[in-house]
Amino acid sequence: MLTLHPNSNQDVVDQSLPVNFQDFIKSEFHDMKQDLTSISKDITSLRQELQDIRIAMGFINDEHNKINEKIAKMESKFKAFDALVTTVEHLRTVNEKLEADCNAKDQWARRSNIEICGIPEKKGENLLRITEEIAKKAGFDLKMTEIDFVTRVSSTNKVNKPKPIVVRLQSRYRKDDFLACLRKLKVICQDLGFAKNESRIYFNDHLTKFNKMLLQRAKVLAKERTYKYVWVRNCTIMVRQNDTSPVIHIANVDDLKKIK
Repeated sequence: MLTLHPNSNQDVVDQSLPVNFQDFIKSEFHDMKQDLTSISKDITSLRQELQDIRIAMGFINDEHNKINEKIAKMESKFKAFDALVTTVEHLRTVNEKLEADCNAKDQWARRSNIEICGIPEKKGENLLRITEEIAKKAGFDLKMTEIDFVTRVSSTNKVNKPKPIVVRLQSRYRKDDFLACLRKLKVICQDLGFAKNESRIYFNDHLTKFNKMLLQRAKVLAKERTYKYVWVRNCTIMVRQNDTSPVIHIANVDDLKKIK
């Protein structure tokens, strides 16, 4: 029979048992001790792993909170950015409208003007006499009292090109009639006393810088898309694909998209 001594940590085997059985019991107890020791180590290791997991989870939670804070800050910045984009778009729209209004007013102020291009500049030139001579050649009865002013203006053309002459009439309707006659006139500089100068002289509505840009872009697009007509009437740019197609009015950049 197996008994344990109350004051001893060692196992006591009943000496009355057979020796082989005693050895077996001792071996079993030894194995049990080893198993318990191993289990104790595993438990200790498991506790350590759980502690490490707790620490890692705490770190993860801290990082998660930091990420959430960063996301919250980014969302706040994105909202501010969206608000800024909205404001910029609004300001862009307002600016475009203001530019369009300024251009319209500037063009309206030029409604009685005729721009004459190609006449060479000459020291001491008399632009009134030149205008009178042109009117005679066009067969237009123009009285000098109908002229508000006549002057040369700056141009975006190359330096070697003469500055255009702008003639402003008192009446827009007389200006339209005069320009209609001038557009039928085929005249070169030699016809106005500039010897051996066969450069052509052109007569147009006095367009704003913006509308001149629109006109040039319209001409380029019309040529690319085989449109037949591009012209200006009463300071309005018009495009037409052929004799039967509808007229397209070009008043702004977006209108250029109509030239398809």
